[in-house]
Amino acid sequence: MAINLEEQKIREHPLLREWVADAVRDMIAKGKLKPGEHICEMRLASELGISRTPLREAIRLLETEGFLHVVPRRGAVVRDISIKDVTEIYEIKAALEGLSARLAAHHFNKKDVERLKDLNNELAKLAEKNDVNRFFKIHNQFHDYFLRASGNERLYQMNCSLIEQIHRLRLLSFTLEGRFEEAIEQHERIIKAFEKRDAALAERLVSENVMMGYRAVTTKLKQTKIA
Repeated sequence: MAINLEEQKIREHPLLREWVADAVRDMIAKGKLKPGEHICEMRLASELGISRTPLREAIRLLETEGFLHVVPRRGAVVRDISIKDVTEIYEIKAALEGLSARLAAHHFNKKDVERLKDLNNELAKLAEKNDVNRFFKIHNQFHDYFLRASGNERLYQMNCSLIEQIHRLRLLSFTLEGRFEEAIEQHERIIKAFEKRDAALAERLVSENVMMGYRAVTTKLKQTKIA
């Protein structure tokens, strides 16, 4: 199948797709694009100063992340989710991430601890800049590090599946006042548990961290009246 020049450009420069995806995520997080709202490709492409090809690439990415849902003959729509859905997902997530942390604590060494400290320090710098998108990405790297360190591939994939379902809402929750500082402080306690290789403490703190995220998400859902 022939590939036109613009499609080739997108494949060779994936950062353009990421830039567009970031812009759309930001619009959703700030409520400029609301749940159930149809994405007008022509208008949005014009607003972003791009053609529709990179926008469509970004839409495909955002659909896999749970931000959008592509409806036949209608196009992309901002995905909605209920508080009941969120509650069920977070209850499972708290148990699975806690288990991952307990397993990871047995394997953690000084290098692993230093890596988490570096990531948390970067989060502190991003909090000062109020960079929600970048903070969210580094926050995900922090959690992904110990999820992988569990050494249990099936458990890791289960965690990833849950995270994908609430990706949009987790990003949205970081727009709450004080959310950055709260996450950084909890991360510091989690790091200390890993440093001590205290598996039970790491499990408890990570589970609590997940439920803190749940409370932030449900608060934001109620504030924006999208549940």
